Amino acid sequence: MMFSDELKTKIVKAKQSIQSTVGVFQIKYSVLPWNDMYLTGGAIASILQGEKPYDWDFYCKDSDTSERVSDILKNRYIDSVVGVPEKYQSFIGEKGKMITAQAITMEDAAQFITCMSGKPEELKKSFDYVHCTPHYDILEGKLYISEKQLDAIVNKKLVTNNYGALKLWRQDKFEKRGYKTI
Repeated sequence: MMFSDELKTKIVKAKQSIQSTVGVFQIKYSVLPWNDMYLTGGAIASILQGEKPYDWDFYCKDSDTSERVSDILKNRYIDSVVGVPEKYQSFIGEKGKMITAQAITMEDAAQFITCMSGKPEELKKSFDYVHCTPHYDILEGKLYISEKQLDAIVNKKLVTNNYGALKLWRQDKFEKRGYKTI
């Protein structure tokens, strides 16, 4: 099965939107090793559905890059990290900022995932749902999306990618956004 002309147009527009937003992040966080990073997660699905992404999940292609990104964000861009409300600071975040063992979350919705890294095709095997698995390779400027991923996104199908990663709260979140469990 091939993508219809309508879907091809939708993909091209989504890619342009992703490139534009990633470009803004690249300018803002100019010292990050962007060529060793990629975007994946729900932002791509949101863009394809014509919705504003909740956040932009950036992953690193290896653990050394992930450590570098973490160090750079904590030292150079700490003022741009989301603050944690004082009442939660005793059990979440670091130094009053949204720095956790999983990610560093920025005020502009960029989220740098630090708990895992690796090549996109390997790392995405651990993701819960198929609609979260397309990725945009920053170095190549290329959006990778399969027919199965696109079908899950445009038809809001909650298709399981990894049964071991399923969490009820995530299912509830996506069902509230109009996804139907398959």
